[in-house]
Amino acid sequence: MVIILIKTQFIHLVKYIYTISTPPIGYTRVSKNIYRNNNVLPVFYGTSNIINLNDYKTLEYPNNISAFLSGVITPDEKTTKDIDFAIEKFPLEEELIYTKRVTIKNKDNKLVIKSKDNGYINLKVNNLNKGDILIIKLKLLNQEKCSQTSPDQRITINNVSNVLTCNKTFYENNNKTFHYVISSNNKIDLLHIVFNKGIYKIGNIETYKLNYNSLNKVKENQSKFIPKSKNIDNKIEGNINMKEDGYFVTSIPFDKGFKINVDNKERKPIKINKAFLGFKLEKGKHNISIEYIAPYQKAGLILSIIGLGGIIILLIHDKIKSK
Repeated sequence: MVIILIKTQFIHLVKYIYTISTPPIGYTRVSKNIYRNNNVLPVFYGTSNIINLNDYKTLEYPNNISAFLSGVITPDEKTTKDIDFAIEKFPLEEELIYTKRVTIKNKDNKLVIKSKDNGYINLKVNNLNKGDILIIKLKLLNQEKCSQTSPDQRITINNVSNVLTCNKTFYENNNKTFHYVISSNNKIDLLHIVFNKGIYKIGNIETYKLNYNSLNKVKENQSKFIPKSKNIDNKIEGNINMKEDGYFVTSIPFDKGFKINVDNKERKPIKINKAFLGFKLEKGKHNISIEYIAPYQKAGLILSIIGLGGIIILLIHDKIKSK
């Protein structure tokens, strides 16, 4: 399963991926380099597992990640679901087996790594089981100055990359905390760590694990949304049978232009999961309609018509005047 991690948040789970390397856990091949995972969160679903936003803000890494797997985060409702902390801190047991084009020093409990182009380290991992997903968090304590000999600092672990742009570049990203989610359909027994050319001072290394089987529980309490076969680009319609009072959850980014109807009655859109569109929904069967209307679309159309009318009047005026 691909788990997209931005800073400390799961964003979504991805059903289809393209890769020329070994796919992550849970993916099966459907055609050349295309893989599918059927055990992912749907685009639309219902849930009664509610976590209040203020409760969420008290959580530290990686428990704030578990919150996204436990339920929907909302600004107003009380928490109804105890968060299942499926991710646990994990002391990784590893041993260095090979290096190439890198030198490694341990100074004041910090790693100092000097790398030539695509220098790498191979670490043997001894204490992960099949199905374990490894999460790595580390802090980059230095930032290279921009020059032809000192490019961006990039660390890639088993084909997952994090980048800190060089100092004072136009698009400086200040990404000094690197996160990695490493998984495989087989047991993870090797970490292949590749470095761009440069110096890397690394500290605050933390490792966590999550077993893939625990992710199967995420969908157990969901209510399934069944879309109608004919949906136009800016409108989604379908039916849902909510098991309990709760929220309708989507992976659509929240915006003011959405119009929601439940059983032909308008419903207020709510920002859920800190960034996405959702709304309250009661237990039972419902017909759902979600339509996007661009803000100020009508006003823009009226102004365009007025402007066009003004141009026509000027053209007629100029034509009459020329006679």
